[in-house]
Amino acid sequence: MQHSRRALDETHRLYRQTLEVADCGHVQALSQLAERFRNQVEINFDPNIELARRILVTRIAFRQSLPIENIETFLYLNRADSNLFLAEAHFVQGLHHFHLSEYSRGANCFSQAAEKFLNEAMYERYILSLYNQFIGDLNSKEMDLGADEDRISFLERLASHYENKETLGLIIRHKAWVLERQGRIMGAQKCLDEALTLLRSYNTISDFQLGSFQLCDILLKLNEREKARQLFESVTGPFDTRVLFPKAYLHAKLNDQPLPEPERFLVVSPVWLEKYKISLLAKPVVANRGSDEWDIERGIYLIAGKKQIQVKPSSLEGRLIFLLLDRRRPREEIISLLWPDQCDSSHVSDRLRKILARIENKLDKIILFDGKCYFLSRSIQVTSSIC
Repeated sequence: MQHSRRALDETHRLYRQTLEVADCGHVQALSQLAERFRNQVEINFDPNIELARRILVTRIAFRQSLPIENIETFLYLNRADSNLFLAEAHFVQGLHHFHLSEYSRGANCFSQAAEKFLNEAMYERYILSLYNQFIGDLNSKEMDLGADEDRISFLERLASHYENKETLGLIIRHKAWVLERQGRIMGAQKCLDEALTLLRSYNTISDFQLGSFQLCDILLKLNEREKARQLFESVTGPFDTRVLFPKAYLHAKLNDQPLPEPERFLVVSPVWLEKYKISLLAKPVVANRGSDEWDIERGIYLIAGKKQIQVKPSSLEGRLIFLLLDRRRPREEIISLLWPDQCDSSHVSDRLRKILARIENKLDKIILFDGKCYFLSRSIQVTSSIC
């Protein structure tokens, strides 16, 4: 029994060590350890070691984009009792369901993985599982992305407490998307600058590429076209399937070309699919009385090249204008993005009316309502006083 315990501990150590090496790009290490485990179970069968071997085989299939059938059956051994390998089995099943866009099933798998990782005091894997569960929950709600700000803030605090910098970079990158959807564009840019520092040092190249492309899209929203182009061109390959659509999407936007069709790509995340749909809906605003200019760094808004007003981009007025820069939006959507926790409150409707009234008085009827949606009556040139 003592020998069996020692063998399992050694298997745990080898597995964790190999995953770290594989995450750095040395995928062959997975195959070598899987072969080593296969030889072990042929000599003396151990259900935990066999489960570890099957998990490695599944991870290799992921890396090689090979089809996986009956994954639940393949990763089930009724006598396996290692919390680590049972947790990893749930974790890779979650990855499999995500790949198939089965986000609800994937979230359930990550929830089970998180519980077992916590029992093993494996806090890094525990937090990563919670984060993946969060992504699965959001993506299974028919594009209701970025709405759960409290939950992403909790994950950020948890990852910071345990100094889990790998997952923290992913969490902050997603937080930027939450802020972007709420019209807090400057906050989103700040988050992405922070996330990219972490992603560059602690995550895979594809995670860093996705963060860079997300920042590129933010720069386009801020009319920093040249900075966006420079950033886009600085992102080098190889590119995996998760990155191909954002790359093609941004290439089209930077070169004023038709947007790529998502159906042509193997993987399109819900975040980038929503960006694509918003771009399709966006219609250029035709200036009927000249265009305005907004220096977001100094918070100075110039009406038709004449009247100068102070409008901070972090204010509710500024956030509302940001929300309308790319497209028309109905009242309910604006409320859900500006006040995600108070969508059903009549008090919030009154607040929106007051904000619109303040904007109308300050900015000479820049926002109009056509009975269904709010929209900008003039084009706005967003600039920055910082070179």
